[in-house]
Amino acid sequence: LSIADKIVHTGDTNTAIRFPSADNVRIDTGGSNRFKIVSDGRIGILDPNLDNFDSSADDLVINGTGDTGITINSGAASSTSRGALVFAEGNGTGGSADGFRGAIQYKHGDDRMMFYTNNTERMRLRTSTGGLMINDDGSTRIGEPKLHVLNGGASNNVASFFFNTSDDRDALLIRHNGASGGTSRGMINFLNSAGNGVGH
Repeated sequence: LSIADKIVHTGDTNTAIRFPSADNVRIDTGGSNRFKIVSDGRIGILDPNLDNFDSSADDLVINGTGDTGITINSGAASSTSRGALVFAEGNGTGGSADGFRGAIQYKHGDDRMMFYTNNTERMRLRTSTGGLMINDDGSTRIGEPKLHVLNGGASNNVASFFFNTSDDRDALLIRHNGASGGTSRGMINFLNSAGNGVGH
């Protein structure tokens, strides 16, 4: 038999391990291809044409037709168990410096999600409120904000808003749905270094 004809059946003709061409392997179930490895080592699940996808991200392609996803199960939700997608560089021979350059990590003990670049946590979603903490673990926040940003340095602004067209639109909107009548609501509060209000 030629390499294209080699088939290993596992009980019926609809379920088989096939070798359709040199250095290519595919696994079929129910008469359809479910898994394949092509000659350059790329892997396709649910029969994608691997050449149709971005060459920087086609080493593993899952070809869904509706909802498609990957589940990472860390087992028991202990205080230390984590699920992670880690980005490394080189061969990881430099320990954490090369083997953990960036990551998306979920800690099950307190249900927080963290984002890393350059081996450093840059952003997290807190479990208690879903608040987004940028450049901070939330320890310097006041209350339970939905957004908290920490920054410092002589040349670093904390935030920048730039509306980049000539349209007559506002760059920033702040809306408060407080009670009407005699009750006033502060839109922006100014605090001193001790965290005490000094104006609004």
